[in-house]
Amino acid sequence: MSNRYIAKELAKKYGVKVKHERYREDGKWYHPLKNFPAAFFDKNGYIIFNTKEDYFSCDYLRLGQDVNIPGDGISSIPGYIYFTDLSKNNTNSAVTTEKANTKVPPDYSNLKLTEGAIREITTEIKSRNIQVKQAAVKKYGAVCQVCGFVFAEKYGELGKDFIEIHHINPLSESFGERNVTVDDVNLVCANCHRMLHRNGAKGILVEVLRDIIKQKDGIEC
Repeated sequence: MSNRYIAKELAKKYGVKVKHERYREDGKWYHPLKNFPAAFFDKNGYIIFNTKEDYFSCDYLRLGQDVNIPGDGISSIPGYIYFTDLSKNNTNSAVTTEKANTKVPPDYSNLKLTEGAIREITTEIKSRNIQVKQAAVKKYGAVCQVCGFVFAEKYGELGKDFIEIHHINPLSESFGERNVTVDDVNLVCANCHRMLHRNGAKGILVEVLRDIIKQKDGIEC
């Protein structure tokens, strides 16, 4: 029985009305959620994210190509609902929904964690051609094409010609070598590059992130 099937059956059984659901028995690793409202299920209960903003702003999620919830998994997220707490006549009621939406900031005051353990990882990476970046910088200049940041203006000589390269069509989606021109990439600062891939490897378009910044700054797009 697949995890996808289990997630749908649990949502149906407990009346969790969402557009997307994921299941992992231990509640620690999931594929990303895409349509909202959405929910992560484990063997004991679930957590609801009513909006994309709730999902991406959740401090307990480690977002990447997959989603990790360290420690006890989703049961550590405020608003987690145990199956045993649901009455037969009050499944996914307004009370439980309100509980799921309640944001309680995590208490970091007494948090003690460990780092520095050595892990051996074997992986494959796609090779990059430095000439693509050099040609793009020569054509466009070392300016972030999302927010306009120039490293040299902030850091002087240290930041001269420094910029990151973003492939519009991710190399991870191609098989073997492919031809690349300066029109296939964007030049972006480190912050914008991370935001472009915040929702996974494929990420969002530069134009979309640029509009997000404009809306945040109150500029009409």
